Amino acid sequence: MEESVGLVIITRDNDSLKVLCQKRSHWSTERNAPSNFPGCLQVSCHGKLEDGENFYSSLIREMEQELGERFTTFYRNNVQPHKIVEIKNEKKHVITFAVYIENEQLKMIELGKEVGGLFYLSEKETDQILPIDPSMKEKGAPEGRNAMFQDEIDAIKKAFDEIKGMEHLKKVWEKCQ
Repeated sequence: MEESVGLVIITRDNDSLKVLCQKRSHWSTERNAPSNFPGCLQVSCHGKLEDGENFYSSLIREMEQELGERFTTFYRNNVQPHKIVEIKNEKKHVITFAVYIENEQLKMIELGKEVGGLFYLSEKETDQILPIDPSMKEKGAPEGRNAMFQDEIDAIKKAFDEIKGMEHLKKVWEKCQ
């Protein structure tokens, strides 16, 4: 069974709540080959568990690889993740966490070599994301469109709903209305 973990980061940007998405690179330095689904989006941080890892330790490793050591240290010392989605079936086990992080702290991010970039989306813009289909594996999303795996689209939408309902974030949410 394939196990993976993800993190959805919600932040405030110009008085609106946005999700920080990761853009897939066009070239994989790990494989020294073109990346799968180039230019498509994924949640802020995502990856497979390695032998001996639990979901949290895998998340920390993936964060260090994709978002850098400074941001990961800040996260470990200041942020409590909130599990928003768990998918478990005979093929896969995926847990996705969500957090709210002020935009200032995101300046600590130092992108890993496999990351193609970061991309902000508003809650409204998530409705226009195309679900990734097999035809996008080599060429990516159609020109001018964003694409993401359906379970990650669902996780982002749920993260917005969860963040809006968290008591300690209600004032942040009200400011963004």
